[in-house]
Amino acid sequence: MRTQLLIPITAGLLAFAAAGCSPAWAEDYYDTSPRYAPPPPPSFSGSYVGVHAGAASARSANPFAKGNSLQLGVQAGHDMRLGPAVIGAEVEGSNLGGAERRVRGGKIKEKWRAALKGRAGIALDRTLLYGTAGFAFTKFEGTGGARVRDGWKTGYLMGAGIEQAFSDTVSFKVEYNYVRTPGLKTRSSLGHGKEDIGSHALKAGLNYRF
Repeated sequence: MRTQLLIPITAGLLAFAAAGCSPAWAEDYYDTSPRYAPPPPPSFSGSYVGVHAGAASARSANPFAKGNSLQLGVQAGHDMRLGPAVIGAEVEGSNLGGAERRVRGGKIKEKWRAALKGRAGIALDRTLLYGTAGFAFTKFEGTGGARVRDGWKTGYLMGAGIEQAFSDTVSFKVEYNYVRTPGLKTRSSLGHGKEDIGSHALKAGLNYRF
């Protein structure tokens, strides 16, 4: 008789305990509190404007070589994202500060440059690695007895760079450009000359996307 009474009492106590514990158990295994989600990486797409500064040279890739000058300028462009690839186009204008190079009978100086270039690269999270190529239009001046017959001269440009995004809108870049300007005509007391000019630029810049 006693055993028969204990069976329903024990069953009732177990049911009561299960009912009391089930909310806590469910809360442990089904946590509905909001969780932190890291922001998506920047897309490196859309239009942008920016500024840059660096070293310009008409003879050496060494940014600290004698005869180099300070380059200051602005740029604007547009990029398009295709999976991990990024392609785009950019226009750039720079004051070259008078980077010097010796020519027959004197020197020439690079004063201004405009560039129209394309770029293509790979985005790795917040970093863009890219190459660039296009056309450059450089304003030369003669000095030290040399004169330049072509004020603005067209050449070609190639280079590479790395761009690091701080946010969806602001990024920092470092870029190297090599500019080849063929057939620059000069004259001096020693006669006429014709030079192929190889120029270098190493610059850092900031871009703002919108």
